[in-house]
Amino acid sequence: KEVKNLVKKGCKEIVLLGQNVNSYCENNKDSSDKETDKTINFPQLLRLIEKITGNFWLTFLTSHPKDMSDELIEIIAKSKKICEYISLPAQSGDNEILRKMNRNYSIEHYKKLIDKIRKAYKKYQPDVLPSISTDIIVGFPGETKKQFENSAKLIQEMKFDMAYIAQYSPRPETAAWK
Repeated sequence: KEVKNLVKKGCKEIVLLGQNVNSYCENNKDSSDKETDKTINFPQLLRLIEKITGNFWLTFLTSHPKDMSDELIEIIAKSKKICEYISLPAQSGDNEILRKMNRNYSIEHYKKLIDKIRKAYKKYQPDVLPSISTDIIVGFPGETKKQFENSAKLIQEMKFDMAYIAQYSPRPETAAWK
């Protein structure tokens, strides 16, 4: 309803924002709208927004690799409204550092997701090249030079269109802080 209202008011860009936006799941059992009178996951939410009449762009960030499902990849690649920009933070190019960060995926899994995204665009929109960005944190507690170099290798290998690289900054009361 919110997106419909924004589009009706003339908004041309809709951005769905959340720390792990693709983890979205909403229970709308009390909804008066029969179409949304159920539990809705993120791919289903995108489908509902895609159906809204109007000329607007749809984008979202930040995605979490653990929730980048085949269903979500297909919806993104088929869409005429979802921007072909995908923010998919790797955080590190090293499995041990990812484990310490409690990221719950491996570099191998991450690389397969990037490959699936690019293949899906080739299949559904062969004239469109998706733009893929990542986030990398360097200097995570205990990171070795070799682990840092694994992140640099990942960036080179995946040929990201953009990489947001930040130095680790300690946050009190987090596991990494301890």
